[in-house]
Amino acid sequence: MYSRADVKEAYAFSSKNEGFLIKVRGKIESFEMFLVDEKNKLIYSILMDNLLTQYELSEEIPSLDAGDVIERDFLYTVDECYCKRGKTYIRGWAHDGNDDCQVFIGVGEKIYVTRPVRRSDVMRAFSLEDDKHGFTALLPVKTSSFCLYLVNHSKHEIYKKNIDEQEQKE
Repeated sequence: MYSRADVKEAYAFSSKNEGFLIKVRGKIESFEMFLVDEKNKLIYSILMDNLLTQYELSEEIPSLDAGDVIERDFLYTVDECYCKRGKTYIRGWAHDGNDDCQVFIGVGEKIYVTRPVRRSDVMRAFSLEDDKHGFTALLPVKTSSFCLYLVNHSKHEIYKKNIDEQEQKE
């Protein structure tokens, strides 16, 4: 256990030792976390995915062929976006209420494929059947603004959301 003054202040706890830190050697893809309430003799658990996903260089595609692009809101989060050595690293999740969607990223006139990653937190939060709603992308360009394209294969539609640096900070 270690000190978490932010937790102490947020929940008005008398103790500030509400945090924890665990170091595990080797790579793990997911883990189950248990909270034991000894006083009430209860055990809570939650399955967590490892969000520290490895990045692979994203392939550029000529265009999206699933129909007209619709500027429409859909659920998404950009968890991480940073530039290093002229490349942009992006991690997040997106979905539109079904399990048949795929995410692409557009920078200028170029469109890049993303790599799907497991996000059981998104699956549980929205009662989805599949946990492949996360994505990572390693773009060969440096940018702080891009477009998320969500291809909904079931509806044969493409949704577009412009992401700029200001939105990522909110």
